[in-house]
This record gives sequence, structure tokens and C-alpha cells, in this order.
Amino acid sequence: MSIDAINWCRELRGLKGTEKSVLHVICDRYNDDLGYAWPSISRIAGEAGWSDRTVTRSLRYLEREGYIASYRQFYAHDESPASNRYYLPIFGSPPPRGKIFWVGGEFDYNGEWEPDWTSSQEELIDGWRLPDAPS
Repeated sequence: MSIDAINWCRELRGLKGTEKSVLHVICDRYNDDLGYAWPSISRIAGEAGWSDRTVTRSLRYLEREGYIASYRQFYAHDESPASNRYYLPIFGSPPPRGKIFWVGGEFDYNGEWEPDWTSSQEELIDGWRLPDAPS
């Protein structure tokens, strides 16, 4: 949680309730040390009280207006989509556009995250390719 990000969100004026509540969840999940948040759309929807579709529309608006910058993440073990990373440009420059991130690890049967410590980052990146776009 970032107190600075939450205070910034609280002071914003001119956003509709849907956009502001979605932004508030991102700010609440924002990690100051890493410089981004990574809540899933369904987590944002649950915490903000909106449907996944409403959250998706709000995220597009927030990105278009420059409040956030979102980047795709994929699980390294099977190349499936992971939750997006959300940067807050007000707190620092986000990575270059088009950058895609991978996440090494997976959830175990108890719902606990198990990082992939078997391969180096470079080995995972070398073996990784962008999944084909849906047709």
C-alpha cells in the first residue's frame, strides 16, 4: 500500500465515481519499492464494487487520460496471461511502451505463490515468446 498514491488519488478532482474507485484500488495496491501495482481485474472489481466490464472501461479511460500506464504480464511456465502491471506516471516514468513482463512461478494447490527458482531470469526470457493474438 502506498500512502502517497492514496493521498494523490484522494485529492484528484474531475473523475467519475467508477474511475476514481478503480484508481483508488490501484493506489491501495501500489508498491512504492517496485513502482507499480498488479491487481487482477476481478480483484479491482471486487474491491471497487463494479463489474469486470466496468473496471475494464475505467482502466481504458484512466490510461487514455494519463492517470495510469498498464503493461501485460505472462506466466513464464506456460505463457498464459497474468494480471497487468499498473504504473502511476505521477510517481515516475513507466517503462517504454510495448514492454511485456513475465512472472516466474505459479500457485500451488493451497493457493500459495511458489516462485520459479529453477531457472535464471535470462533462461526464462530466452525461452519465452509472445503468445499469438486471438483471432
